[in-house]
Amino acid sequence: MSADDPPIENCPRIELDRPVAEEIMGVCSEEGLLVNNVKPTALRFIPPLTVSEDEIDRAIEIVDRVLARFEAGGPK
Repeated sequence: MSADDPPIENCPRIELDRPVAEEIMGVCSEEGLLVNNVKPTALRFIPPLTVSEDEIDRAIEIVDRVLARFEAGGPK
């Protein structure tokens, strides 16, 4: 880590309106995306430095699909 790197606290994350981060993390993992549930209502994303644009697009597709399932009353 260099002095120019942002602190981990500034990594991209999603704040949720209810405590389902652990469940969402599990579903994302099943879909092939690793995320970190930093608290019951937040997910953090820390992609590798070598992430490609296609991989980012795929990650967004997975997150969109998983969040849509939870918004529709999905896993609980």
